[in-house]
Amino acid sequence: MEHNNKKPRGKANGVDAVVGARIRERRTQLGMSQEALAEKLGLSFQQVQKYEKGSNRIGAGRLYEVAKVLAVPVEWFYATLDDGTEAPAEIGTKALRLMQRFNALPDPLKQGIYLHVANTHDFYVARQGGGV
Repeated sequence: MEHNNKKPRGKANGVDAVVGARIRERRTQLGMSQEALAEKLGLSFQQVQKYEKGSNRIGAGRLYEVAKVLAVPVEWFYATLDDGTEAPAEIGTKALRLMQRFNALPDPLKQGIYLHVANTHDFYVARQGGGV
């Protein structure tokens, strides 16, 4: 008798848990509720919960939709896998709060703040004689 060591199709695994955790991380960074994400994806918030817990596998097409809503490239969800690729630096609590507050502002105000920060950065870098 032959044994099939493959997991049954559609069953969630460790990678699904990592992807789900990254979905939750990004959603939280943006100050978005599970309900809001679910609405934008046309899903129930329970389905979003299952994706975030890693108990349900997320298909490629759906992950692409999630990436668009959360404004990150699809590969961002895989950045913390132990495959030799670098994961992005963790965001501190103050930076996370700042991002949440910034994202809650109206778009015209965000644009003005962004331009101010970019100009301030460029001025600072020029005075220091460095880059980035």
